[in-house]
Amino acid sequence: MDAAAIYKSANWKYEDYKKLAIESKDDIQSIRAEIYNEVSSDANLSALNSPSRVSIWQLLLDLVAFILWINQAQWELYKLELEQLAANAIPHTALWYANKAKEFQLGDLLSANNGVVAYPVINLNNRIIKQASVREAGGKLFIKVAKEVAGNLQPLTTAELSSFRGYMNNISDAGVQLEFITANADLLKLQVDIYYDAINSNISSQVYAAINAYLQGLPFDGVFRKIGLMDSLQAVAGVRDVKIAVCEATIAYTSTPQYVPIDVFYDTVAGYLRIDPAFPLSGSVNFIPYV
Repeated sequence: MDAAAIYKSANWKYEDYKKLAIESKDDIQSIRAEIYNEVSSDANLSALNSPSRVSIWQLLLDLVAFILWINQAQWELYKLELEQLAANAIPHTALWYANKAKEFQLGDLLSANNGVVAYPVINLNNRIIKQASVREAGGKLFIKVAKEVAGNLQPLTTAELSSFRGYMNNISDAGVQLEFITANADLLKLQVDIYYDAINSNISSQVYAAINAYLQGLPFDGVFRKIGLMDSLQAVAGVRDVKIAVCEATIAYTSTPQYVPIDVFYDTVAGYLRIDPAFPLSGSVNFIPYV
């Protein structure tokens, strides 16, 4: 039974309570048994000895057990609500700043109320930050963000970043130094040999999809792992063996890439990773029939 439903009890009728009691009978019976044992072991209450379940004292046990169960459920729900409020209200944590970054509303003005700086009206349509992460280093908080356009992560424009910077500086705690990062995706270059069962005529499209799905599935500001890509490729039906001859990554570039080899893992700079369009998968993956 959802304990939250108990808060609706002010509008309930007899049948509602009856249904709740039936659904919660195991918990209520457990509480009733504890009360019954206490009564039975108390010499001063020896007169309460009727075995009939419809005797007054037995009916009172049922009533008290049900009331105690409701009270216990309400306190448990209240505890969960307080814990959630506390987790969301704690400042000076990276999680707090990351959550606040996602609440940025482009074009809306902040207001101060009782010392709390926030938007007076929540406008979900103006929230452009799709992904955000915060790391602490050298006494500063580095806030990395990206928006989403047509299902793809992209950096904020200069104007958007300026507005976002102003927002974060207004809500941050005094003395906290913030640095902001928003950039085009890091780029991945591959050279892969796929040994496959020749019976699978769609092997190329499935392999390309597996590579892109692995990159898309990486957590924002996460880590690319070479073994993870290998596992994704080997999970494609018909793939018998995989050889990754080249696996390199670079930050986004306009003229000269700065590729570094990936032996085990790569920590993304922009927070997300895509295939370098200069090295498309169609020219980077060799398909070799397995004999």
